[in-house]
Amino acid sequence: MHGSGIVIDFEGTLNFGFSQIGFVEIKNFEIINVCEITLIEEKRDAILSKYLNKKVDFLCAHHHTTEKNFIKREMPYTKLTKTGEWGPWIDTEIIYKRLYPQIKNYKLENLAKEFLDLANISNEVKKYSPNSIINFHNPLYDAFCCFYLIHRLHEAIDLRKFCI
Repeated sequence: MHGSGIVIDFEGTLNFGFSQIGFVEIKNFEIINVCEITLIEEKRDAILSKYLNKKVDFLCAHHHTTEKNFIKREMPYTKLTKTGEWGPWIDTEIIYKRLYPQIKNYKLENLAKEFLDLANISNEVKKYSPNSIINFHNPLYDAFCCFYLIHRLHEAIDLRKFCI
């Protein structure tokens, strides 16, 4: 699968909305841009517009319904698709459940520890965002983990079969 995508992770609550975002923009599974935002003011829709109002081939997240709900809370519809729905989505949780049914825990942290080189991910996050907190539940760190979970598979399987 080739094309452009945005790997996204939010931190916040669905009642209040998101307070932090990590974006990893990719083209043909190479990183082209990275952004980490901590909100000080209520400008969620402006921030989302800046990063999500460009045509991409897919959005990617771990447990995509959470990220999709954060987006829809601020921007219910997009003009970028015929249906107005956000997507299509590649969901690392769904992919790993199908490919590795023997795993007991599909949380992002567990999958990252099982399949990824966390030291490399920490170095990548520091390279793009030197002041970022390097741990799980930091949106940029989680977005990088999600990216590398799909990156390790993108040449071996047809990810289009997993698009939602």
